[in-house]
Amino acid sequence: MIITHSDNHEHYSLNDIINIDSHKYIVAMNSRNSCSGCLLFAATLGKNVMKKLSKNILWTGSHINSIEAISTRRADFASIDCVTFELIRKNRPDLIKSIRVIDYTIKAPSLPYVTSIFT
Repeated sequence: MIITHSDNHEHYSLNDIINIDSHKYIVAMNSRNSCSGCLLFAATLGKNVMKKLSKNILWTGSHINSIEAISTRRADFASIDCVTFELIRKNRPDLIKSIRVIDYTIKAPSLPYVTSIFT
């Protein structure tokens, strides 16, 4: 899912991001090899948009750090996987209260979750 700050009244959809003057916006991404936090976002936006945004990427290291970057207005957009977003919504609702989902990336399989047999 693609998120922004809830007070961002300029951008309401994926098309708004694709058509922005990308030089003045910051995109939070957790790492270059993150499927949901970078690769799917890049595939959804397209090569030309990502080329324009490439100088304005805040590398955060994790989805929760990307959400915090949006929440504190250090970044304008981020892509978060829906499972992580739901876990953060349940366990850290303070971070999500200022976040708005504006669109979704292309669909892709999720990584498996591995837990103890006692979970």
